[in-house]
Amino acid sequence: MNISWNRGADPGAALPGGRERSKFSSVVLPDFPFLLTFDIAGEPLVSVGDKVLAGQPLDRIHHAPYSGTVAFADGKVLKLCCEGEDTLPFVGYRRSLRDSSPADLLAVLAASGIPGTRGGLLSDELSEIALRPVGEKGRTLILNVAGQEPGFEALLCTVLAKESAAVIGGLKIVMKTASARRAIFVLPDSDVKLLNLVEKAIAGSRLFRVCVMKKAAYPASDPRRLISMLIGAELPPEADSPAALLEKTGMFTLTPELCAEVYYAFSEGVPYLFAPVFVGGSALSKPILARLPVGLSLSDCVECCGGSLRKASLLVCGKGPMSGREEQPDGHLRPEDRVVLASSPRALGVGGDLLPCDNCGRCTAACPAYLVPPLILKALESGKEKALTDSGAHYCLGCGTCTYVCPAGIPVSDAVKKAKAVADRSVPPSDAPKAPARGLKEILTDFFFEEVEETETTESEVTGRGGKA
Repeated sequence: MNISWNRGADPGAALPGGRERSKFSSVVLPDFPFLLTFDIAGEPLVSVGDKVLAGQPLDRIHHAPYSGTVAFADGKVLKLCCEGEDTLPFVGYRRSLRDSSPADLLAVLAASGIPGTRGGLLSDELSEIALRPVGEKGRTLILNVAGQEPGFEALLCTVLAKESAAVIGGLKIVMKTASARRAIFVLPDSDVKLLNLVEKAIAGSRLFRVCVMKKAAYPASDPRRLISMLIGAELPPEADSPAALLEKTGMFTLTPELCAEVYYAFSEGVPYLFAPVFVGGSALSKPILARLPVGLSLSDCVECCGGSLRKASLLVCGKGPMSGREEQPDGHLRPEDRVVLASSPRALGVGGDLLPCDNCGRCTAACPAYLVPPLILKALESGKEKALTDSGAHYCLGCGTCTYVCPAGIPVSDAVKKAKAVADRSVPPSDAPKAPARGLKEILTDFFFEEVEETETTESEVTGRGGKA
């Protein structure tokens, strides 16, 4: 894939396409469920006319990505008119990792505003992990790159390749914060250069291992599926939350770009101002990997990467085309966004002028839960509860793969989700039919992990390649 990368940590650096950040007339800081734009007395933290500096905290998670004057503030949205490139004199964390306690590290992470994996703050997620008792086997952090959505996996591979030192540095900080004994890099077998680079970077370390995922395909990155494959045993559906997975297996997952952000927060004192984003689609001549300011309008995101929205009628943002959300050009980049796709509906495989289903079978072949989406759709049309129950709609993962592969552009996953909701309401979980018997066995056959180098290990420890036992 022909892509380019511009980290641009310097707030005064040029964005891809040659536009200077200071030339953007305004930046919108969006409202989210976890945002606090008011203080404890109910007064706004900033108001119209206030002067702010780039990096100055405006609320619990957001920092100002530009210096300027607050032009608009209603408690939900803040708009800054930029006036210069002056920034606050940030100073990096000066204590050694060995002399730091998890509480010290959590305080810095909370101030940095780095988003977590579930829409909140990373510091909140790690704090929840740190408060739980550690089992005898210790904790294992899984740094997952393989089996992600298109675009997101390209971003993760590039960040790990270009900023491996920052990723490993941030990984050590996270491990110290969460009291993890070891970390496993899960890499796709298709990127040999990345595999060799990571092996070289962690050579001689007793903390790290590398596992290679063969035939990696989304949604193999789903934490429950991933951990099930690592430990060689199927985890029950109720063990779907990070807390439940941690309690049952002592494992939790993270991605490389968050580890890199952790490193920069500590080494440079830089708060989370810019999100690493994959920008692609038919609106661009080639995909771009760049760091863009949180709150930037999506039209500016596309244009500053050399694209034109005249060639696109659909914007999808999030972690990829399968689980992303549709946005308008005046929408804004959220802290957790990693992919922005600007294209026609047909090019993205969603929406558009629908063609009738020709029963090509692609959705059935691609379904990771071994469901038959056309039968589920027919059951939904019939309106019969028994037909919905028998169709297996209960076991839809909601990954969106069926929609993505549909050549007719039919939003299959939307209909399947409706069927799942109806089936869940009509039949108690205890009375639902069991999942297909071939599930785990065939999943393990299709997406198995190869232990590519023998190492001394205990039976309970998952190992792979790299480092010393």
